[in-house]
Amino acid sequence: MPIVGTPTNDIPVITVEEIRTFMKDLPKYNKLLDDFQFTQREVNFAIRMTIEEFNALPPPIGIFTEDNFPSKYILLLGTTANLLASESIAQLRNQVTSTDGDVVPLDVDNKSAQYQQLGNYYKSMFKEMAMLKKQEINIATCYGRIPSGYAGVGRYMRG
Repeated sequence: MPIVGTPTNDIPVITVEEIRTFMKDLPKYNKLLDDFQFTQREVNFAIRMTIEEFNALPPPIGIFTEDNFPSKYILLLGTTANLLASESIAQLRNQVTSTDGDVVPLDVDNKSAQYQQLGNYYKSMFKEMAMLKKQEINIATCYGRIPSGYAGVGRYMRG
């Protein structure tokens, strides 16, 4: 009985480290936190939600997962947008301003608007690129490869 192997790709399209590198979410850049801003669980959730959103966008061309997502760049844009939107919510929820006598007011978690604006920027880039990629896949699935009219013509004229 012959053994039939099925190739698999166990390497995800994008890693948490790549997302953290893109977002500069590393302890050396997070001077106030001295840690990562987003946990691995939060990044993984943002990746899954980006894939869910991509699958929900029209046209329906199939179901993609972390292992077969068609574009690392599109996944990076969407994940970044979701992480920034999540942080915007947390910033808004925890925003507080306090003063103590003649001391200048101290704002804690007051960057909700900036996170939301940046998140919206990445979300619009994600949606534009995602729609173009889905159209590309849809056209390729529908028509396959379109041959040239010159496919059977040689380089030299016969005469």
